[in-house]
Parts: sequence; structure tokens; C-alpha cells
Amino acid sequence: MSSESLAVIENECKTFIDLAFDRTFIKSSRLWIYFLVTFVFFASEAVQAMDLVVFTSPSCGSCQLFKREVLPAYSESPAGKAFPLRIILPRERVGFKLHEPVTFTPTFVWVEDGVEVGRFSGYFGRERFFRIVNRAAMAYRGRQNG
Repeated sequence: MSSESLAVIENECKTFIDLAFDRTFIKSSRLWIYFLVTFVFFASEAVQAMDLVVFTSPSCGSCQLFKREVLPAYSESPAGKAFPLRIILPRERVGFKLHEPVTFTPTFVWVEDGVEVGRFSGYFGRERFFRIVNRAAMAYRGRQNG
């Protein structure tokens, strides 16, 4: 993966973190850990299939907005082609290992070989969502093409 691709991902993570703190959605050192895990994952050399799992709640307005704004276009996006999307409820039994419990919805978790490899929480609009996941998809494809 090129240093330019890594810089793009790092910059997007910083932008997302700034927005998250500005809106006071997430005020935890765990956020840094999640983004560090995600960044390290995308910088690694392993090549495996990966899913994007979305934890939602029926009472979550942002989750409903995400479903209306994103789901119709997701499968045709670069991210949709790279990361199959699964939507589950937080208390639903999952068939993979989470590093931390999901306490906020929506939470988006990348899963590879049955293990969480990265996540972000919160939905900040269609444009920002696709910017994050499409850049991750480009980095993932670049890693596969080696």
C-alpha cells in the first residue's frame, strides 16, 4: 500500500474523530483504539475476505436514517463490492469476536476471519459514511493487488 493511501486513511480518521468530538457523540479513549486498530489493519499485508457489520437499534433515529440514505446505494459502491454488509441488533448473537461490546448505535465493524479488525460508531450522513468506507475499500483492494 502506498504512503499516499495510508495518509488518506489517516486523514479521514482524524477528520472523523474531530467531528465526533465536536458533536460530543463519543468521548472515550476507546475511540482512538478503534481507529488505531482500523488504521493498522488497512496498513497490514494480509489478504482475506472481509464483512462490514452494522449494529443498529429499532429505536435509533440515526440507524433509520442510515438505512434510508445508504442501503439503496451501498451494494453498487466501491465499499459494497469489497465489504458485504450485514445488519444486526446489538443483543443479537454474533458469530465473530468483538474486541469491545457495542454500546452505541449505529456501530460499523469490519470483521475478518471471525474477528473484529476495526470499527467506527455514529452516522454523520451519507457523504461522510461513503467517504470513510469507500476509502477503506480502495485501501483493501490495493492491499489485495499487492
